Amino acid sequence: MNTEMVNYINEDNDLISVETMQQMLGQTISVVKNNSESTAVILKRLEINESIIGGLVSKMNNHNDDIVSIKDRMTERIAEILHFDSDEIAKYYQTFIQRCYKSLKNDNHMGASYRRTKKKYYQTIIDSVEAWIPKEGIQNLKDIIDKRANSKKNAKKNGY
Repeated sequence: MNTEMVNYINEDNDLISVETMQQMLGQTISVVKNNSESTAVILKRLEINESIIGGLVSKMNNHNDDIVSIKDRMTERIAEILHFDSDEIAKYYQTFIQRCYKSLKNDNHMGASYRRTKKKYYQTIIDSVEAWIPKEGIQNLKDIIDKRANSKKNAKKNGY
């Protein structure tokens, strides 16, 4: 057999036999096979993780919907208490919403923010919002707000 056909020259100008080339090729094929199997395992795990993340995103979207519904329901309740009068809503809304939130936080397991409220308490909170009336009474709270506004107005007028 011709030695030129049996041997090859590598980049360092060393002669490499066909057997050595076959071993190197076999090792390369083995590495490619292992990498392919590892990639398949990684892709499967990635698919599982994507499924888990999708479920978490869905739960978070539901959680955000509940949060929005608490805020929306509080706003509706304040408007309801103020008989949907836009002037009264503009004048009293901020104080009423603060009192409503404070009441929910102190008496009904509302978290420090809407987002920190445990989901198991949402229905209790919604029910409480629907029944909420200021502890002072609606008219008394309006009078307190008006008195405070007049005091501020007089203080400003007198240079304080």
